[in-house]
Amino acid sequence: YQGEPMERHQQSKEVPHSVYNVVLNDIFPDESKSGKQMMIFDFKITYGEYAGRHIFMRQVYSGTKNDSYCIKGIEKIINQICKASGAAEYNFRSHSAQELEAVADSVRSEIQQFEAHDMKIKFAEGYTPITIIQ
Repeated sequence: YQGEPMERHQQSKEVPHSVYNVVLNDIFPDESKSGKQMMIFDFKITYGEYAGRHIFMRQVYSGTKNDSYCIKGIEKIINQICKASGAAEYNFRSHSAQELEAVADSVRSEIQQFEAHDMKIKFAEGYTPITIIQ
């Protein structure tokens, strides 16, 4: 699952910053152009003019100045998605890249559960372009 199709990537660039109803379409680890490990969240818009389009959020978690801080940030996002989707939150213990990747695999294996529940997000500029509203 390295990388995503260019047409989906292009769609996310065409979606204006706003608030959207979305589902978690996918989550997977990948590598940045500079070789750092990152987690990619793929949200699919469910309603309105941009229904069916994708919004991507990429968060680096390995090879940074403070990997544990980045990992904890991604853990928080995962648990916000779980809460908004009605899924059980994860109890992260080691705050390691390996644990984060294992949880992402677990979420991927249960993706139908996440695809069935809309959540509201704010899509904006910045290091963390997605904010889970509910």
